[in-house]
Amino acid sequence: MRASERLQVIAIWVALWLPSIALADYRAYARGQEAAADGKWSEVEAAMQESLAANPAPKVRVKLYGQRFAPYVPQYYLGLAAYRQNDCAGALRWFGDATAASIIAQVPEFKGVADAARGDCGTRLATNKPAVDKPAVIEKPVVAPPVVTQNPPPATPSKPRCRCSPATRRSRRLLLRPSPRRWWRPHCRGHCRTGWPGATAP
Repeated sequence: MRASERLQVIAIWVALWLPSIALADYRAYARGQEAAADGKWSEVEAAMQESLAANPAPKVRVKLYGQRFAPYVPQYYLGLAAYRQNDCAGALRWFGDATAASIIAQVPEFKGVADAARGDCGTRLATNKPAVDKPAVIEKPVVAPPVVTQNPPPATPSKPRCRCSPATRRSRRLLLRPSPRRWWRPHCRGHCRTGWPGATAP
């Protein structure tokens, strides 16, 4: 076989092989769409992951098989499957995929479902978000200022008035009879100061 004939055979083989691969990729996508219509979300995830691995670039319109044309956005169906299985984090991740967001926005059916799911998931995540514990505020005890009590000034003791008993006064008068009568009183005071018997303080 000449070289030119070999090249023709290879070209024909490649021409037949490439469409079969592309068709197989879109068939997985179509299978995932049918599973989504039946609500079989685990099957949707498996089919769309297979399709995404073969062709990750989304397109607005592709030929799936025969005369069936549809948007090719496996990220949308992965987000829908996650949302239907209450995986809001996964749904928001797939719906917000940078390569698929522009295609989803161009398909009204996809955009409406994705927007509703994003709004619902945003509310759920905000509601279930655990509250941040605030640090406990330790109240300092109120300490009353010390009460300063002023001690009253010490009382100045009054000097006791010395009085002589009647017996002492009589004895003093007898001793001091020649003297003027007024002298006995000073002697009586002196008598009290020296502590003679008969002298008492009031």
